[in-house]
Amino acid sequence: MLEAAITERIRTMVRQVSSRKIQCIRGDEHAQAMVQHLRSVMEPKAIKIKNVIITHVKLPDDVA
Repeated sequence: MLEAAITERIRTMVRQVSSRKIQCIRGDEHAQAMVQHLRSVMEPKAIKIKNVIITHVKLPDDVA
């Protein structure tokens, strides 16, 4: 369930950013958006999300 929620949020985030700017999703702004999304999905299941850190962004070779 957690992996599916993370994957869903990542897909949503990358669709909002051009491939030229995708490296910019690292950092606090997008991490906080992911925290909010994961909290809304996981808290009803008694899972508390405290923090998210986006440390690495890698594009497929055909996009990079």
